[in-house]
Amino acid sequence: MTDPARHLSALSEEFVEVVCRLDPVGATLMGIHDYDDRYPDDSPAGFEERLHWLKDFGARVEAQVTPDGLTHAQSVDRTLLVSRVASMRFLLESLRPLSRNPVRFTETAMQGIFLLMERPFAPLDERKEALLARLLAVPGYLEGVRDSIDSVPPVFAELAMEANLTGPSYVDDVARALIRHFPAEAERIEHAAGRARVGFSRYQDFLERELPKRTRGSHAIGEAAMNELLRKEHLIERDCAEIEALGVEHVQRARQMLEDEARRIDPSRDWQRQISDARAMHPETSRVREAYAREVERAKRFVTERRIAPMPEGALQVIDTPVFERMFVPWASYLAPGPFDADQTGVFYVTPVDLSRPRADQLEQLAGHCSAKIPLIVLHETYPGHHLQRLQANLASSRLRQLSTNNCYVEGWAMYCEEMMWDQGYFLDPATRLFQL
Repeated sequence: MTDPARHLSALSEEFVEVVCRLDPVGATLMGIHDYDDRYPDDSPAGFEERLHWLKDFGARVEAQVTPDGLTHAQSVDRTLLVSRVASMRFLLESLRPLSRNPVRFTETAMQGIFLLMERPFAPLDERKEALLARLLAVPGYLEGVRDSIDSVPPVFAELAMEANLTGPSYVDDVARALIRHFPAEAERIEHAAGRARVGFSRYQDFLERELPKRTRGSHAIGEAAMNELLRKEHLIERDCAEIEALGVEHVQRARQMLEDEARRIDPSRDWQRQISDARAMHPETSRVREAYAREVERAKRFVTERRIAPMPEGALQVIDTPVFERMFVPWASYLAPGPFDADQTGVFYVTPVDLSRPRADQLEQLAGHCSAKIPLIVLHETYPGHHLQRLQANLASSRLRQLSTNNCYVEGWAMYCEEMMWDQGYFLDPATRLFQL
């Protein structure tokens, strides 16, 4: 192995280890469990520590890993490593997404608990101690982030206040579940849960009293910054103007296909009317998740029997969307298994109809779960979409590649699958093709 190759291997391992150490919740998500009892330091000092390391690390990559003498696979890893460092620096130095979006801190606090509660990477009695430690750590974590928050766009401020209100009720659910499993430790569990509730309540007070003084500006990052992200994070040479032109062309083509398909199905009704009619056909409120679960099995069977793609090992749970995610997930979404976890069980979230809302809102939500649309959502999120692709990606040849992901590819694959499954004859209801287009 040449010196650049040895340096690349060592620096790739350092990148994985340090990124996970600096982001314990992200480490749990990835399946590294050395830091399951803590939260990241998202204070200004914590961000400065990350930036200092990234600058030093990036300089060492450039100095020690020259492209000469690397194999093709090693060159890909070097490009990936340089890209990750550049995009992370750009986010910290220029975009500062966490400081502008306080809902991310609420999500981190609750996600850190949720992953330990729901991911079956170890028996619950082994996960319990880390769970209690994170519950106890919620007040300190949310206290520490306050000085990081500045110049918050109004829409993010509103989202943060609404999302954080779900914190105490989610903690109640976790506490009840733990007490059912460990009744002898009820007092200890309730103490930890009480501390977490206090943390969310104090953060809510901060959001309502202090955040309005820091609310200003737009959520948009601007064309120049987007061009930087395209180049550094996504490794795309096209700029926003070129991509917009491509998008306009694609929309025009898709609109024509949509109109043609609607005429083929029923010349007497335009596509808008056909979509509206299809949205009225949906499962009963109490059977929404069941309808998705049946469709997941059909999609998996279809992909397997048609030999459309290899089927990596890995189960899939279909569960209700956690309460703290429901405002961001109106219908369904997917959480991949951690690449470093032995248990490769993914989670397909289905958001139940909110019975506390007015009947009109419930009907609107049910329309999003309409029977013609469910197959499209399922194949996109599960088989052969996100779940199958992420199971395959988790088998990548290096920890660096396993840690890395890119939404352009991830979503591009799932969108490709929608068209491919149409070609393969998966859609049973003609209206599903209209929803896809």
